[in-house]
Amino acid sequence: MVEVIIDYDRCVRCLECVDVCPTDAIIAENGKPIVKDSNLCIACLSCSYVCRADAIIHRDIHIEKRFVVNVKIEEKIKKFF
Repeated sequence: MVEVIIDYDRCVRCLECVDVCPTDAIIAENGKPIVKDSNLCIACLSCSYVCRADAIIHRDIHIEKRFVVNVKIEEKIKKFF
């Protein structure tokens, strides 16, 4: 299991991570992203990739390079660049 952690001291509450999460592991609640269930995370790293504040941490996974493997998610994140 990958533990997903949001650092709220860094988070700018843009909710882009919510938009790209394919499994709804991260959802919006009261205008901020929350980790609904880390067990839903498939470690695609899309949320980390789009996070402009580097506020998302994946514990128990070694990240060499950020990448997106889901084509639908890749299309969604292109609008941020």
